[in-house]
Amino acid sequence: MMVLAVLLAWAGGRIYEDWLVAAHRVRQVAIRSGPTTRPEDDSPFGLNDSLGGSGLVPFDGDPAGVSPPPGCRRLYGFQRRSDLDVERQVRYEVAGSADAAAGHYAGQLARLGYRVLEDRAGPNGRRTLVFGKLDAWVTVSLLNDPKHAKMVSIVVVAVTPAAPAPAPPNKR
Repeated sequence: MMVLAVLLAWAGGRIYEDWLVAAHRVRQVAIRSGPTTRPEDDSPFGLNDSLGGSGLVPFDGDPAGVSPPPGCRRLYGFQRRSDLDVERQVRYEVAGSADAAAGHYAGQLARLGYRVLEDRAGPNGRRTLVFGKLDAWVTVSLLNDPKHAKMVSIVVVAVTPAAPAPAPPNKR
């Protein structure tokens, strides 16, 4: 009888947990511009792919319009759009120090009107800088590669407001 009670309590907990999670889960729909009949072959991810379903698409530019330090090698870049904002993430590697890369981003972002909100060094050697202005922010994460002490891994994430969609032409 006790085993049955434990089993029922466990199953009830699982059902209740699944119900709570489902109530807060966002629909898994890719966020893309254009009509839904857009061909799938223009994106490397299909809707059934976990990245395609998350709305991630390749991004070739520089987040927040800030170029990386000279000599960087770009590893990847993605962006995700919502109705309110655009999130862009790019990862680079560069030979040098994390302090030099931090100075590069601090100077470039200051010229664009961003101010430093946080500059924190973690116990694992990761340095994280957060910059903000009005309704946009940029996070720069720097980590010296433990295998190659002179290489710095840089991840830049910028979240900026989404530009309003242009109004359709008025046809009469």
